[in-house]
Amino acid sequence: MTATRGIVASLVVVTLVVVGVFVWQQTKSNCPDPFSAGGSYSSNDEVLFAGQVWRAKVSGSSEVPGPNATEWTSLGTC
Repeated sequence: MTATRGIVASLVVVTLVVVGVFVWQQTKSNCPDPFSAGGSYSSNDEVLFAGQVWRAKVSGSSEVPGPNATEWTSLGTC
Protein backbone atom coordinates (compact mmCIF):
# COMPACT_ATOMS: atom_id res chain seq x y z
CA MET A 1 0.00 0.00 0.00
CA THR A 2 2.84 2.40 0.83
CA ALA A 3 4.51 1.76 -2.54
CA THR A 4 1.24 2.53 -4.33
CA ARG A 5 0.88 5.80 -2.43
CA GLY A 6 4.43 6.73 -3.36
CA ILE A 7 3.80 6.05 -7.04
CA VAL A 8 0.54 8.02 -6.98
CA ALA A 9 2.25 10.92 -5.19
CA SER A 10 5.05 10.90 -7.77
CA LEU A 11 2.56 10.93 -10.64
CA VAL A 12 0.71 13.85 -9.05
CA VAL A 13 3.93 15.83 -8.67
CA VAL A 14 5.02 15.14 -12.24
CA THR A 15 1.57 16.14 -13.53
CA LEU A 16 1.64 19.40 -11.56
CA VAL A 17 5.11 20.24 -12.88
CA VAL A 18 4.11 19.56 -16.48
CA VAL A 19 0.91 21.62 -16.15
CA GLY A 20 2.87 24.44 -14.49
CA VAL A 21 5.42 24.55 -17.32
CA PHE A 22 2.62 24.54 -19.91
CA VAL A 23 0.77 27.40 -18.21
CA TRP A 24 4.01 29.39 -17.84
CA GLN A 25 4.76 28.99 -21.55
CA GLN A 26 1.25 30.15 -22.44
CA THR A 27 1.43 33.28 -20.28
CA LYS A 28 5.05 34.20 -20.96
CA SER A 29 5.18 37.66 -22.51
CA ASN A 30 6.85 38.27 -25.83
CA CYS A 31 6.19 41.99 -25.62
CA PRO A 32 9.05 44.46 -26.12
CA ASP A 33 10.32 46.69 -23.33
CA PRO A 34 8.19 49.71 -22.40
CA PHE A 35 8.84 53.05 -24.10
CA SER A 36 11.24 55.32 -22.20
CA ALA A 37 11.03 59.08 -22.81
CA GLY A 38 14.80 59.35 -22.28
CA GLY A 39 15.58 56.35 -24.47
CA SER A 40 17.49 56.43 -27.72
CA TYR A 41 15.78 54.40 -30.43
CA SER A 42 17.05 53.22 -33.79
CA SER A 43 15.00 52.53 -36.88
CA ASN A 44 12.95 49.31 -36.46
CA ASP A 45 13.27 49.28 -32.65
CA GLU A 46 10.07 48.09 -31.01
CA VAL A 47 8.57 49.41 -27.77
CA LEU A 48 5.44 48.86 -25.72
CA PHE A 49 3.36 51.98 -25.11
CA ALA A 50 -0.26 52.18 -23.88
CA GLY A 51 -0.77 48.45 -24.43
CA GLN A 52 0.37 48.56 -28.05
CA VAL A 53 3.60 47.64 -29.78
CA TRP A 54 5.21 50.45 -31.79
CA ARG A 55 8.11 50.30 -34.27
CA ALA A 56 10.38 53.29 -34.86
CA LYS A 57 10.40 54.47 -38.46
CA VAL A 58 13.53 56.60 -38.03
CA SER A 59 16.63 56.58 -35.83
CA GLY A 60 16.94 59.09 -33.01
CA SER A 61 13.20 59.54 -32.57
CA SER A 62 12.26 61.75 -29.63
CA GLU A 63 8.55 61.53 -30.38
CA VAL A 64 6.22 59.65 -28.05
CA PRO A 65 4.47 56.74 -29.81
CA GLY A 66 0.76 57.19 -30.37
CA PRO A 67 -1.97 57.49 -32.99
CA ASN A 68 -0.73 60.92 -34.13
CA ALA A 69 2.96 60.00 -34.14
CA THR A 70 4.73 60.30 -37.48
CA GLU A 71 7.96 58.58 -36.42
CA TRP A 72 6.29 55.38 -35.12
CA THR A 73 4.04 52.75 -36.65
CA SER A 74 1.60 50.64 -34.64
CA LEU A 75 1.98 46.86 -34.74
CA GLY A 76 -1.12 46.17 -32.65
CA THR A 77 -1.72 45.03 -29.12
CA CYS A 78 0.58 42.92 -27.06
